[in-house]
Amino acid sequence: MKKTITQFLALKGNHYDIGWQMGKQLSGNIGICGEAEALSKDLLEEALKLYDQFCPGLTDELRGYADAKGVALNRLIFTSMTYLRPNCSEMVLLPEKTQNDHVLLARSYEFAPQYEDFRLYRVVPTGKYAYIGGSVAEFGRSEGLNEHGLGISMTSCGFPVSNMETMRKPAFKGLQFWAVVRTLLENCKTVEEALSRVKEMPVPYNINLMMADASGSAVLYETLDGNAVYGEISSEDAIGTKYLHATNHSHFEPMMTMEPFAMKNSIVRYEKIDAFLSRPEKKSIEDLKSFLLMPYPDGMNCHYFSAFFGTIKSVVMDLNDLSFYICWGGYEQNGWERYSIKNDLPEVYEICTSREIEFDDRAPAEDFFAQVPLK
Repeated sequence: MKKTITQFLALKGNHYDIGWQMGKQLSGNIGICGEAEALSKDLLEEALKLYDQFCPGLTDELRGYADAKGVALNRLIFTSMTYLRPNCSEMVLLPEKTQNDHVLLARSYEFAPQYEDFRLYRVVPTGKYAYIGGSVAEFGRSEGLNEHGLGISMTSCGFPVSNMETMRKPAFKGLQFWAVVRTLLENCKTVEEALSRVKEMPVPYNINLMMADASGSAVLYETLDGNAVYGEISSEDAIGTKYLHATNHSHFEPMMTMEPFAMKNSIVRYEKIDAFLSRPEKKSIEDLKSFLLMPYPDGMNCHYFSAFFGTIKSVVMDLNDLSFYICWGGYEQNGWERYSIKNDLPEVYEICTSREIEFDDRAPAEDFFAQVPLK
């Protein structure tokens, strides 16, 4: 059994203040690379210009952190991070499918622990929407829930996009998913607003972006090599499915024709989620928790950390109750923690709490990563 430390931070203020608070609370050189890995001046200016146009406030947050740490802005890992490729599963259930008649968004996030922050942030940025979200390179978000009941999560879609030699080159310059997720959480109240905003953002990363809100609207927005397509569901529709789900392959045409193969494990997980959600009985939060922690291939929980496919976190979000449930490490003994974005919580910020968790590393089956046809 291996161990690591998880943290929860609560921050409040303008974006520069939030970055400064992070820099003072996080010890050592967290989020900082060496001089040799620092981004060049030209590339940094290019990245900051992109952030200023599509992710307003992000540059100020980066500057606050760099100033608190006493380092140059180009030494923040966030500005140059291009290799991340998490393997995840996600699902959203409208009130017609849930026992508490709420919209529930659940996800499992798989990757390698050496590249993980293991941090959760509750952020109240001045002039924007408060939210709770998982951390990627400190300033990015992998999923989250904001004060208006907008929930966002993501999975990688298809073969990974990166500047690394073994991966597919980006079709154009743009934003990685972790910048997209945080921008939507900070600036959008509804799925309609989030969909409109993401359509205007350059997203070279291949992504299955799940967006849902407390009114009972949900969208799965899929990108592949600069192309985008989406499917949507709503409680207002008298007929049609009342859930959406995604794993790590294309789910819509023409994407399935453009990339007609997927990892075997992605198809297995997709089919298991569909079988679980299509049953007539309504699901509770506890049902979703149990399903997320059920070992693969029957559930979503994977312990293949050395193979870059270990369950880092399992998350359930109640978009109406504004509750965020998280279990770290895919290990039930670590326990489920509940956080809230409700305004009636005590106004306590600039805090940082830590706890130790455990996770178990195993080897996957030989055909786990096998490429199989989608059709």
